[in-house]
Amino acid sequence: WQLLDEIISKIHSKFSEYIIKNDIKTDLEYIYDEQLNYLIEDIIREPYSSEFDLIKEDEIISLLKELHLNDDIKGAVLLTNIGKVVFSSLNKMMIKDFLKEVDFRVKICNNTILKLFYTSKNNELIFSENVDDLYILILIFDAKIRFGMAEFYLQKVVKKILNLLDD
Repeated sequence: WQLLDEIISKIHSKFSEYIIKNDIKTDLEYIYDEQLNYLIEDIIREPYSSEFDLIKEDEIISLLKELHLNDDIKGAVLLTNIGKVVFSSLNKMMIKDFLKEVDFRVKICNNTILKLFYTSKNNELIFSENVDDLYILILIFDAKIRFGMAEFYLQKVVKKILNLLDD
């Protein structure tokens, strides 16, 4: 019960700050703010995340670093389900532009990515998939690769990540 009380207290505190900061009349207004939702989700998940999860995440990052040695895969990006970058083989400037483009595609798809395949403005094939509702994996391929091979690589990596998460 103590943990639950602590979580409720943190949520109440953040929500109160939000209401005051935005001058919201709680008896009159319906509130929907995506950032507030993410903040509350983080508060709820925080006590349940453990070093064990961080170890798994490190293993996933190691896997993605090894992937980049593959000639067919030009880049890899791993995002949390709320869009935070966990890993990127792209440099900071490239990832910023890339995420803007991906964000645009996600909004077109109603903020839900199960699978997304498209050609970027740089003529690269972008394949992404939701992994266990925890992560979004994005693989970047040269446009010369066959669609089937890119899908094969994506499924192979997703399967390895799922195996790491299940261990």
